[in-house]
Amino acid sequence: MEATLISYALLSAEINTALIEQSIKEAIKNNLYSVISASFWCKKIARELKDTSTYNTCIVGHPYGQQLTEVKLFEAKKAIEMGAKEIILTLNTSAIKSGTFEWVKIEIARFAKFLHEQEKLLGLYIATNYFSALENEKLISTAQSAGADYLLVPFDTIGLERLRKSANLLGVKVLCGQEVRNLMADYPFIEEIVIKK
Repeated sequence: MEATLISYALLSAEINTALIEQSIKEAIKNNLYSVISASFWCKKIARELKDTSTYNTCIVGHPYGQQLTEVKLFEAKKAIEMGAKEIILTLNTSAIKSGTFEWVKIEIARFAKFLHEQEKLLGLYIATNYFSALENEKLISTAQSAGADYLLVPFDTIGLERLRKSANLLGVKVLCGQEVRNLMADYPFIEEIVIKK
């Protein structure tokens, strides 16, 4: 499958109103798939994207996912109330490094149930470069069995190679510093390129 979707991710600590507004204008002009942000910006982005085909996607628990599941669920609920069309859950890096995959699976399943009842997609942010090949394999298997719709992973050729054999289980979106078109040729399982702003 060839990637045709492009999104912007506005996740750095330096994000400000001017960059949000510029990115929204570019996203609308270029008919991008979505603008991804933390919940703080969700209402503004939803208001600006109203009546466009560009989605407002909110990432919860970013950057390390170490908040309580209930806190992340509350954040997701508020983001949907403010107009988010998709939610990306940041998985708890400490739980993964501790090998508590059952806890990770329960968190994903709770999010999947809630979001699918709202007819929203559940993406998972997985920083594949933090984890071993075995941890990544367990994560992908856990994500698929718990009901996630896709993975958002950083651009990392080692991590992408690890995902290659499992990509038919879940959608894969890649977060990069700039648009890299040859990614689609090298990794045909990538569904979407997400450009960090």
